[in-house]
Amino acid sequence: GGSSTRDSINDATYLLLPAQSEHVGRCITEQGSASSASDDLNIDVPLTGRGRLHRKWFGLIPFAFVLLLVAGSCLHGELSSDSANTWSQAAHAEGGKKPVESLVAAIKFQKLTVGNCASIGYQPIHDQFDCELAALELGLADTTAFPTDFAGTPEGCYYFEDLRAGEEGLWLGLGKYNTGKGAETSDSDKLRSPICSVGVPATTQEFEQHAKRTTTTREVFVAGQMLNSSARTSTAWLARTTHTSTSMAMDTGLFDGGDTAASPWTQGAVRAPQESDTFKHVLKSISYSPVPLKTRRELEDDDFMCDETKMLWGSGGRGDLGLMRQLGANAVRLYGNDPRLNHTTFLYEAQTQGLDVIVGISDFPYIQGADSCVNTNFNCYDQIKKQYLQNLQSGFLVKGSTTYHPAVKTVILMNEPDLKFFPVSEPWRFIKALLSAFDAVLDAEKEAGVQRIGKVNLPNFTATMSFAVCSTCQGANLKPAIGQMLDLRSAMHNPASVDYKARNNLWAAYRSRFVNSFNTANPAVDIRRLFLDEYDKRFQGTPVFIGEYHAPAQHDQQADLEHILEIASRPATLLIGVSFFEFQVRYDKGGSELMS
Repeated sequence: GGSSTRDSINDATYLLLPAQSEHVGRCITEQGSASSASDDLNIDVPLTGRGRLHRKWFGLIPFAFVLLLVAGSCLHGELSSDSANTWSQAAHAEGGKKPVESLVAAIKFQKLTVGNCASIGYQPIHDQFDCELAALELGLADTTAFPTDFAGTPEGCYYFEDLRAGEEGLWLGLGKYNTGKGAETSDSDKLRSPICSVGVPATTQEFEQHAKRTTTTREVFVAGQMLNSSARTSTAWLARTTHTSTSMAMDTGLFDGGDTAASPWTQGAVRAPQESDTFKHVLKSISYSPVPLKTRRELEDDDFMCDETKMLWGSGGRGDLGLMRQLGANAVRLYGNDPRLNHTTFLYEAQTQGLDVIVGISDFPYIQGADSCVNTNFNCYDQIKKQYLQNLQSGFLVKGSTTYHPAVKTVILMNEPDLKFFPVSEPWRFIKALLSAFDAVLDAEKEAGVQRIGKVNLPNFTATMSFAVCSTCQGANLKPAIGQMLDLRSAMHNPASVDYKARNNLWAAYRSRFVNSFNTANPAVDIRRLFLDEYDKRFQGTPVFIGEYHAPAQHDQQADLEHILEIASRPATLLIGVSFFEFQVRYDKGGSELMS
């Protein structure tokens, strides 16, 4: 059963039984055709070979089987209007005549708005080429399929339409939890339409035609760039994205893990990315600072990844890290960092739970200590090198080795530096502090003999900016955080511009190991307009993530979280994910923190 190859169509005669013709005609009319049932298949279609299709001939016909299949599905109302219109257009184009290839395409592929492929007797498409061919044949706007392993999408090939954002795209759902799923995965304004096939593989001729209509080179789509797979920058970018977000899973909606699909933080088993991956992994982190206070006051030490706080995060205590994993997170972001305390146990517990760790360097050496770099003209090299050497010796490196612990994926040099060096109207101050800190951690690694062994990558570094507009930065008339990031990048290329003499090639290190990040309380609907559209144009090759994401003013925070994750999942953007702010309410800080 199914359509024959186009070569065999040219050499065969196909007959349609009158009863079948009348039924298919009624089906098409019910689905929206303006023609009468008696006219719907009164067609005389010339073929390139000997065959002709006549309405009132009788016989045993292979092609009629497929027509019966479609007719039967119409009885159950399973075909979408798109599918029916394809039939109607094929029947009525040019006064009732159209090449039979159009009928073959209409039968071979169907795009559904209800049900799944099995509901019409078709099969899901699991091959990327077949998915793209189907999109071409159905006349869809996007014909480049991007793989996703997010649970909560139709099985195999599907078409996504965001009615609110006015965006659409072709996707290939590969998640193991998606088997049998179809259009029921759609939301009110986010439609996911399965694209189904009768199961006939593409012919060589179709492949060649498809290749001529698309690209002729093997290219990798990563964050909006078609990077030739032989280019060094493609490999470097993918490596930076991957080891920033190991075990991060693709998604275009809810985090789904089967039994707990109602939660936006649900995810299945941990998946370790492979170097051959060409699809995007989305960061789904939770910001973690479990201050055990219900009144406003300060702590003497806010390091919560030390052994002294194990009863909060350890499996033998409250089990916070395990709970994060159950919620679907794949990473955890930390704040306080006391280099005198050991972090080995925390890192192993996070690794056991399948969580990457985003560690931070605290504000103490920058602005709080008696010898902070505020007192050294914002040159933080000595202070940060000393602290980071202690960090490396206190758990960041595997004990007795010179290799980073595999759970350490990203190191935040400083949180919101653009708000902490006064006056904030002089950005060179925080820029110089960050350059000297970056220089310091690189030298600390050298002094400790740090090296990459096997698949354990060196972690990335970042500086998490606020979502303020820097009125004295480059492009001051631009969007929030963009100016700060532009100034930092410029200084990485030319440290002397902020009166700093670097010991390392900071520009090379920036290009290979630096990602951008920022905090925001704005809702997802603002992110593209206020930040991402501009960032994607100006920072090609440098990923970005949201270090603190929450929209406390939003009534439905779950829907807002789903929206921002869907944005991050799109290959056409450099946003790689978010860290949700935060794990528990910060009563000790008060204010808006009580809403997070």
